Amino acid sequence: MADIRSKGILEKWFEDKGFGFITSEHTNTTIFIHISSFDKNISRRPKVGDTIFYYSQTDAEGKIQAVDAVIEGVSLLDETTYSHQKRKLNKRNRKNSLKSTFMIMLLIIGIGGFAFTRIESGTTLLSISGVKIAKKAPQKQQSVSNFRCDGRTRCTEMRSCKEALFFLQNCPNTKMDGDRDGVPCERQWCK
Repeated sequence: MADIRSKGILEKWFEDKGFGFITSEHTNTTIFIHISSFDKNISRRPKVGDTIFYYSQTDAEGKIQAVDAVIEGVSLLDETTYSHQKRKLNKRNRKNSLKSTFMIMLLIIGIGGFAFTRIESGTTLLSISGVKIAKKAPQKQQSVSNFRCDGRTRCTEMRSCKEALFFLQNCPNTKMDGDRDGVPCERQWCK
């Protein structure tokens, strides 16, 4: 490494990759420079057109690269300012993380509350192809009539259309709706 820093202009800079190329003022050659060649406390990143002071070093492959570089006119942050900015950034990241966690918890509580009220109200949640659908659970129809299921299944055992309808809707194994249109005993009672 030489004892005197060389001077050059940053001709190309690839911010996303963190490297670029300097054109040397004295030799008019292009020299590679990596972001790690700059002090970590620089107040801003390099830009095309910056004047760069650097030392030259030959790498393992025999290529010359710039090391220990500084940007003309760009100051270094002192350690307290750098630490303060880092703490401020960490504090902001922590706040954002806490906000996100809080919002996720609220969402989970809301979904849990919704599901609980649906279960309490007799509504069940079904999953069809991953999509949640609320469906009202079937409720047993309470009859206000004087009829009860007592094993009768045929029209000849009924005394009225109302009784036949009750048996058809509420009792198992009835044989009163041959054409399955929902109207029982069409010949005898429900004409």
